Amino acid sequence: MRKFYGILILVIIIIAGYCVYIGAHKSSDKNGFAIYFVKAESKKGALSYGRNEQDGKYVKTDLSMDSLDIEDQPLLEEKDIKKYNWNTHEIQLTDDYLKNHKSIIQKDDELTEGGSNLLHTKELDAVVIMVNDKRIYCAGFPISPRKSCFPPEYMIKDVSKDTIAIVKNSNKFEKDLRQKNKIYNALKKANILVEHP
Repeated sequence: MRKFYGILILVIIIIAGYCVYIGAHKSSDKNGFAIYFVKAESKKGALSYGRNEQDGKYVKTDLSMDSLDIEDQPLLEEKDIKKYNWNTHEIQLTDDYLKNHKSIIQKDDELTEGGSNLLHTKELDAVVIMVNDKRIYCAGFPISPRKSCFPPEYMIKDVSKDTIAIVKNSNKFEKDLRQKNKIYNALKKANILVEHP
């Protein structure tokens, strides 16, 4: 009977150790800095394309950040980023990302009217910028000049054949969500942050 209890205690210790191991690895599996697509059914209410006439601030969106339905896999994550310039919010993509996600652009200097060629997005797509699985803010993409609406408050645009930029279109005096400490710390930890121009 003692042998049975000894084996039982050993099995309980092994199971408990395994549970602790799994829990520790699950919490470290967070993506750090990542960008996720908003699914089609949520993207219409994800971004504001208009401003208040009185103060110039963007109109509140129809949906809250937490209610947005996003894709399971990130569109872009830390391993896809060569460097993130904190001053300009330009993101240089890795050669591997560019090789695996061939741009639709034919010429190096040709940029589309709407959406992003480098990220393969359309002009009315929306994304959520996240850090460690926490939603920070939404961004959209350039809109064709043929459409008569304001650009989204935060917009991701192609700036060269391997670089995108996250641009803030709203009033300069409003809080800039790109400057959140969580984002800064995640980029620094991933060793992709560049702090000079």
